[in-house]
Amino acid sequence: MVAKALLFRLCVVLLALSSNDAYSQQVYVAFLHPLNFFESWQECNINGGYLASIESPAEQTQVEKAMAKARNQTAVYYVGGTAIGRDGRWMWIGLNKEFAHRGYRNFYHDELNNISRGQNCLTVGNWDKPNRDLIMAVKFILLTVCVAFFAINGIEGATVPRTKYLAVLQPSTFFEAWQECNSKNGHLASIESRQEQLLVEEAMSKTRNPTAVYFIGGTDLGRRGRWVWIGLNQALEDGTYTNFYPGEPNNLGGDQDCLSIGNWQGYSRGKWDDTECFKKLDGYICAFRA
Repeated sequence: MVAKALLFRLCVVLLALSSNDAYSQQVYVAFLHPLNFFESWQECNINGGYLASIESPAEQTQVEKAMAKARNQTAVYYVGGTAIGRDGRWMWIGLNKEFAHRGYRNFYHDELNNISRGQNCLTVGNWDKPNRDLIMAVKFILLTVCVAFFAINGIEGATVPRTKYLAVLQPSTFFEAWQECNSKNGHLASIESRQEQLLVEEAMSKTRNPTAVYFIGGTDLGRRGRWVWIGLNQALEDGTYTNFYPGEPNNLGGDQDCLSIGNWQGYSRGKWDDTECFKKLDGYICAFRA
């Protein structure tokens, strides 16, 4: 599996200024605790945030200030950038957003080099270089730090956007599907209600393969048994809608960390199942704002 580097994490907190204010303040916090990329992503989500993006010099400065407050001045931190699923196409996992084409960058001079391949996650910190704030891509086990955002949404009265779903018949792994949906200006589908479930089933019924199995956006990578919708950075909490086949998720074989939906042995077309993230399924379900 990719991204096995153990890193500490640095969190960014979004504090709402008031319960009805549309503005928020970003506060970055460093956590010195060894984690890999997906463990960091899960921990940030557990704490109400997401693995950090850095999209401007101002955000870069805030990250550097947070690192300066940590007791380990030589630590390296994960940030939320990853190219898992499509080499060279970098996304901020916490925002479900591709790096802006001409957006802010702060890579070390010979990065991104993907040395020895598999370097699909980004870090920021001190790599035995004078500049501790420069970004590199890593996959190896290191004592480093990840970056997270705590997000507290104080905006009230927002309407929930309508969603449409598209079933795509294209053999893909989970992260290839995640990248493809994003490249189409959508996200790998979440299913949070019976109504959304029916819309997904309708999308599947329109394809030419009635027995296909598709990836949807749930994964427990980083924290076994804690499922998160990757496109929303939102956990499946107790009491929320689920539609697992009886006995699922069972983590058969110990490596079933991503969710699928489809026709299992000719029945239960709309039921969910856990499956291997890097196995190619028949396709995937994308969600779009209607």
